[in-house]
Amino acid sequence: MIFVTTEEIAEHNGSKVIEYKLRNENGMELSILNYGCIITKWTAKDREGNYQNIVLGFDEFDKYLTQSPYFGAVIGRVAGRISDAAFKLNGETYQLEANQEKSCLHGGEKGFDKVVWEGRVAENQDLIFTRTSPHMEGGFPGNLDVTVTYRLLEDDTVEIEYEGTTDQDTIINMTNHSYFNLNGDFNKSVVNHELMLKAGRYLPLKEDLIPTGELAPVDGTAFDFREPKTLKEGFDTNERQLEIGGGGFDHPLMLDTNFDQEIVLSECDSGRRLTIETDQKGLVLYTGNQMDSNMTIRGYNTQKHMALCLETQNLPNAINEPLFPSIVLKPAETYKAKTRYIWTVC
Repeated sequence: MIFVTTEEIAEHNGSKVIEYKLRNENGMELSILNYGCIITKWTAKDREGNYQNIVLGFDEFDKYLTQSPYFGAVIGRVAGRISDAAFKLNGETYQLEANQEKSCLHGGEKGFDKVVWEGRVAENQDLIFTRTSPHMEGGFPGNLDVTVTYRLLEDDTVEIEYEGTTDQDTIINMTNHSYFNLNGDFNKSVVNHELMLKAGRYLPLKEDLIPTGELAPVDGTAFDFREPKTLKEGFDTNERQLEIGGGGFDHPLMLDTNFDQEIVLSECDSGRRLTIETDQKGLVLYTGNQMDSNMTIRGYNTQKHMALCLETQNLPNAINEPLFPSIVLKPAETYKAKTRYIWTVC
């Protein structure tokens, strides 16, 4: 049995901001806002069966408007950076909002993370958010109808599904931007978290964090997580690419498999293990390199490597890289993406 409660917590631009709480009989809970489809809290059990929150977020809604680096949000229309905040489609150039130097990051100034969605609870207790992104919102063509579904299962599995349809050719690449720390104690960094990725290639970055266009083998690099190793082991290689990433990982990798336990994150002290399965081609591994001590989150001072993101998606800047898988969506098609988060103990 999945239990769902709702509470109005604020108002934003004339719309009610609703917090939805999903809970299963084991005790796993997710708190999700209709603003940005943001996961504000996510509890998972440790080796002793104790449930603690393992994602970064705020108790005060206003902080999501002024301070949040995409904590827990759904990202769209297009996740990642688009070079020069522009792309060409069907011979026409579309100029986007440049919100990170010369690039368009995570959909621009008013991406999917910064709007109030319509929310409803289905009969099977799925939490469903919908909105229409109007033609030329953020510079993107086409009226895009989007649905995001959150599903909590009794075995402590969480599924997120994305769908989109358009009335003219456009681009789309969505993800969730949750920041995980499996300790449950955010005073501890994630450097000793152990990671396994079924990913044999990664995308080197230029100085502006835009992929070079190369799909490079991970062999002999910090990006080889095909056998489990800690993030610290990767940091200790001191590769130039990690300097470009801001002193850690901020890089896309190409997944070798789908729905085959392709991502496994483990934390030995708590015994928490998160296995991620997806139908997406890529993953962006971000280790919180840009976080400093300018924020307080539920009594914790923020710090570098306080948490990490595992953003399942297509490859960033794909519209400007002909060798990358296409992110073009046509009117006769439906964009679909699904990611499954499986919680166990080790």
